[in-house]
Amino acid sequence: MNDRVPPWMLRELGRAEGGAQTLGVLIAGQRTRRLLLVRLLLDAVRAAPPTVLAPSAAALAREHWALLEAADRAAPDLARATLYYPLVGPWAERCVRLLTTPPHEMPPAPADQAAPRIADDLAHLGGLAVVAAARAGIGFRALLAVRDGWVPLPALGALRIRPHAEVPPAVAGPVSLAGQAHPAVPAVPAAPTGPAAPLERVTRSGREPGADPGPSASPGPSTSPTPSSGPGTDPVRGDAIDAPPRTAGNGPRGHPPHAPWPPDVAGPGPDYGPRPGPGRTVEVRGADGVLTVIGPGLPPVVLRPDGHGGWRSDDPRWHPAHALEEAPHRVVLDDSDPYRAVDNALKRHGLFAFGTLTPGEREQWQTMWRAALPMLTVGGQRPLVDAGLLDCVVPMTRPPEVPPRDGNGAHSSGTRREAFGAVLASAPSGPASLAATLVHELHHAKLSAVSDLVPLHTANSPRHYWAPWRPDARPFDGLLQGAYAHLALADYWQRVALAPVGAELRDQAWAEHARCREQVGAILPTLSGSHQLTEPGRMVVNELAALHTRMKGKPPPARYLARAAAYVETARLTWRRQHTR
Repeated sequence: MNDRVPPWMLRELGRAEGGAQTLGVLIAGQRTRRLLLVRLLLDAVRAAPPTVLAPSAAALAREHWALLEAADRAAPDLARATLYYPLVGPWAERCVRLLTTPPHEMPPAPADQAAPRIADDLAHLGGLAVVAAARAGIGFRALLAVRDGWVPLPALGALRIRPHAEVPPAVAGPVSLAGQAHPAVPAVPAAPTGPAAPLERVTRSGREPGADPGPSASPGPSTSPTPSSGPGTDPVRGDAIDAPPRTAGNGPRGHPPHAPWPPDVAGPGPDYGPRPGPGRTVEVRGADGVLTVIGPGLPPVVLRPDGHGGWRSDDPRWHPAHALEEAPHRVVLDDSDPYRAVDNALKRHGLFAFGTLTPGEREQWQTMWRAALPMLTVGGQRPLVDAGLLDCVVPMTRPPEVPPRDGNGAHSSGTRREAFGAVLASAPSGPASLAATLVHELHHAKLSAVSDLVPLHTANSPRHYWAPWRPDARPFDGLLQGAYAHLALADYWQRVALAPVGAELRDQAWAEHARCREQVGAILPTLSGSHQLTEPGRMVVNELAALHTRMKGKPPPARYLARAAAYVETARLTWRRQHTR
């Protein structure tokens, strides 16, 4: 048994629970993993030949890394909080993939779009370095690239440079890797304890040189990420509720999956890194707790801390990242980060980042959020937010061309394994539904974080299984993930139904509880009878089965169970007709 997640924690997690200590272990493991990924990226930059990464782009990356190290030396906790931001993960994995994958193995770009260029993605490191330095309070000057008319500062916001750039870009590049195997970073050791090691001394094991590497340290070339966890493994954890697989299309005010390169970006060639020039770069200066952005023909833009973790400016060109109110820590409603939906498998369902929220739309999210927090308490899941499992919410478009359900419209949501702490979701229909979305998606994140620390199964065969919540066949890992998240939902809705709530909400709660409980009950025998579970995995599944049994002690009215049973049986018959010959 791996002592990083002891048996009592596994049992607690299997019950769809998790106290501060347990969730803290998961968060620490993901933070160690993030430092490992960033170090892997630095090694890949150093090893990249000029044919892959232009010398000018490599030099700029080294300058940005030096600023990041300076911030880390001055205030490591504040600087590393920048690297821990969820949307840094998709960016870093994308850069490592582009730097280390041979050109002939890269999936081809669509015929009407340019191939991805690593220099453009790597320039995002500058924004991370500036944010880290600003939080650390050190003086600096840095050159940042202008991309699609914007200068993004992760978790803080974005500065509009071109007047006609109305919204921040929804994607960071014109290539989709949906359906491709995403390389995973090496196994992550336990989070280091004691004083933080300087960034320049973080090794591939996430520890200082000379430290005990731990049982999961992964030897090997530092620039070669290990393959994904098995055939059919999808790095994006999420479900498009009521959204069957379809070709990509635009949702309301959404963006197409591939945006063309703007005319002010240099064309392909051996030296295509960001270069100084009008509309191409700006200079950011940090001094006395103030950021000043200067560019050719650009009046200086001054940014100051707002006292709540964000940065404000009186300049209308500054688009700040707004925090959701009344959260125990800063949770960003992120509608500006260029990597919030890049390489995202939800695009296969026609779902894209929403674009810039209007003040009215932002207030709707705030209202739903404030009302959802008490619902999480009623449903017994408030620790998900209080323990820091959620750092940002990314607004997504609603599923296109899908009939509304219960008059509230279709809804979509998802998580990304490489973006731990982020939930992607379309606008919810009500507070209870938003709370349910958070329960569902954060339980996907919990189980992914557990499996990064201890293996839960050994399944790596191409065999796929029926899952009553999806129209497509699922690999074993996807089946386990879905069962875990849906049983957490069943528990949440049962608690809501048993609480003193209105008749309409109770009706919704019993219906959702019955559906989720029946769905999980249909596939629990497959999981429980599997010989592919490891000992930790067996503990988790046993607790899932026990929780499922306990729920039957407080059943919903019979009509809800009858409808749920018919729903699941219809799904089973439909799947058999489509997948059985």
